[in-house]
Amino acid sequence: MKKLRMPPSIPPQRGAALLIALLMLLVVMMLGVSAAQLTLMNEKSSRNDRDRQIAFQAAEAALRDAERDLAGGRIHTDAFPDRAGACHAAGASAGLCLPAAGTPQWRLIDFLAPAPSLAYGQFTGYAFPHGGASLPARPPRYLVELLRLQKPNAEAALRYRITAIGFGMRTATQVVLQTVHDGDATPPRRLSWREIGNWQD
Repeated sequence: MKKLRMPPSIPPQRGAALLIALLMLLVVMMLGVSAAQLTLMNEKSSRNDRDRQIAFQAAEAALRDAERDLAGGRIHTDAFPDRAGACHAAGASAGLCLPAAGTPQWRLIDFLAPAPSLAYGQFTGYAFPHGGASLPARPPRYLVELLRLQKPNAEAALRYRITAIGFGMRTATQVVLQTVHDGDATPPRRLSWREIGNWQD
């Protein structure tokens, strides 16, 4: 009688292949999560940069609107308040301020309030699109200050300082630009331009 041969014994399974597969799956999942987070951060950064550019362009438009006021003759030395530290809040001279010594008026006012700063187009009649998709949340605003710079043995030089604020698609996104114009020239010409960073500090 033939002896039955037993099949060779199978070594016990230890699950190594399953463990490796799970580890690989975990690594791939972590890489996917990291890539998604990086994409979201880049998108947020791009959105913030675009919002800031919209605010920047709006502030520049407000400067141009104020320059049209200057060229049109509405802004002249007699139109400013007589008292230092005062601003005209209404009327034909609205938005014009005479700063006190060492204290710029643009630092003291609330640009979100309806006065004393002016909304774009208040006197020039121009319209500024806002409030829609990819548009500023609100029209830009500006303020004009009269500066008298005393020179030795000479008459005081007249300067007009224009400070404009522009808003992005969110009102919280704000850019402030400032120019100084030669008040002794006809029409007043731009002497300087700057962006004011951290202006609320």
